[in-house]
Formats: sequence, C-alpha cells, structure tokens
Amino acid sequence: RGPGDYPNYASCSWIIAPKDAMSITLSFRSFSTESDADFVRVYFCNSPQCDPSSNWLLWEFSGSSLPEGDVIYSTGILLTFTSDGSNTNPGFVADYVAAIRSPIRV
Repeated sequence: RGPGDYPNYASCSWIIAPKDAMSITLSFRSFSTESDADFVRVYFCNSPQCDPSSNWLLWEFSGSSLPEGDVIYSTGILLTFTSDGSNTNPGFVADYVAAIRSPIRV
C-alpha cells in the first residue's frame, strides 16, 4: 500500500440526494483502482434509503480509465466503493452538481 492509497477490504458508500433535485451530474476528477477487483458502483435511488439491493445499478467502474461524467435524471444516487484484499491504488475523486427545482411564483 502506497502513501495515500485506500486500504484493503474497504467498503464505503455515499448517498447523494440533494433536496428538490431533478437531476445529478456526477464527474470524476481522478480514478485509479485495482482493475477487475476494486469497484466504484453508481446506483439509481428509488427510495430515500438508497439500498443497493432495491435500486438499479447504473455504472460499475474499475481500473485506471477516467470515467466520463453524465447526467442522472433522479432525485438521488448511491455511490459505493469496495476493494479486495490484494493491491491498493490511490482511489478516486468525484464531485457532483444537482439541478434543483425552483418554484414558479406568479
């Protein structure tokens, strides 16, 4: 494991569900995981709990190619990261932008 690398057997999750979101654009700034062993997964959330067993897997990423960002038309997404027990890498940096519903006042 190098300095700044993620640990073996990592299991992390982040729910991204901004209030009043209409869509979320997820962008990766850097990406380096052990190919075909350590995975970043993005799920479409159809409930506030964003349980991966009841949501749709949109993308699965692994390796060193920078994933292209895309717009997800959902009020929320679940981002997970898992690593196995062998090699480790620096991991990833991602950010998001949400389009928020604005009330129309007349």
